[in-house]
Amino acid sequence: NYIVGAGQVNGEVIETLWARLNEISVSCQGMGNGHRTETLDIHMLNSNWEKLLGIGNF
Repeated sequence: NYIVGAGQVNGEVIETLWARLNEISVSCQGMGNGHRTETLDIHMLNSNWEKLLGIGNF
């Protein structure tokens, strides 16, 4: 580490997000751009909400 006391991260957060998006990828294939964007946005908002609810469960 270059900064004393700095935390370390695993750097693989984006991979966990892609894994969750794979669940809806087939559904999004036939959608137009607007509907696809809205569906992905709603899915990610739900993912963030679930993470927020689980923050204290460590």
